[in-house]
Amino acid sequence: MPITLNEALYGFAAPALVAAAIFWIAQRFLSAEARERWPAALAIVAGFATSYALLQLGPWQPTSHWHWTPYALFLTALIGPVAAANGITLVERILLYFAAVWIAAWFIVPTYADLEPSRTMHLIIWPLWMLVIAAPLDALSRRMNGPLLPTIVTISLAAGMLVVLLSGNAKLMQILGMGFAAMVGVTLGSLLSQEKPALLGAALPVTLLSGGYLLDARVQSFSGVPLICYLLPTLAPALLWIALWKPLAERPGFSGLLLRALLPIIVCSVAVALAIWVEWDSFSEH
Repeated sequence: MPITLNEALYGFAAPALVAAAIFWIAQRFLSAEARERWPAALAIVAGFATSYALLQLGPWQPTSHWHWTPYALFLTALIGPVAAANGITLVERILLYFAAVWIAAWFIVPTYADLEPSRTMHLIIWPLWMLVIAAPLDALSRRMNGPLLPTIVTISLAAGMLVVLLSGNAKLMQILGMGFAAMVGVTLGSLLSQEKPALLGAALPVTLLSGGYLLDARVQSFSGVPLICYLLPTLAPALLWIALWKPLAERPGFSGLLLRALLPIIVCSVAVALAIWVEWDSFSEH
């Protein structure tokens, strides 16, 4: 599936540049407290919306379940930073997260009569899965400064995008691709603020684009790509918890950085390699 120049510019360059610019502006011009929890969420939704509009991917007045994506992303990008505010308890944060992901699920989950599992089951499983992914990512965003966390999230979105491409779902691949491009912008912005939390407040929108749409892609796929290929990229950023282990966290230089990032990168690579192997085998059978 060749990519045109317009798709490269509007689907990658534009959202990445817009996200980087919004991230930089928010970190410098918001209040001292707000600049820690709003930049990444604002950058992701701005980059995604830019690409969605330029590519004219879908109507702004939704007529299909996936047309709600920009609005669901806006909702999660609003709730995420609000839930990250000082004074919000863990229980309150979980309730805010669950309300946001359940509302997103209501609009994003397909309404097909033959949907398997049923839509009711999706409205139970999908929000719970989102919380499972968002919770450790949110906790990591409070403990990790600089570009490492956004870099691994970007790599995980790239891996998910490739898995969805191999499964044959071009539309969801574009959605993940726009999220990937926006995260590239956030990662670039975080390079200029090494001592600040880069993803605080953005766990929900990241999880929507990664965990939410990868699970959706699996349900709507007719390929032989196994479920594990969709799950591994989503789970990979949580493996950065090992980077907080003192011997790794204190290891200096490039070797220390590589060791901290190695396990999530390996997991993403395994997911893509397995998807390629399965599809290659499928092609050879025909």
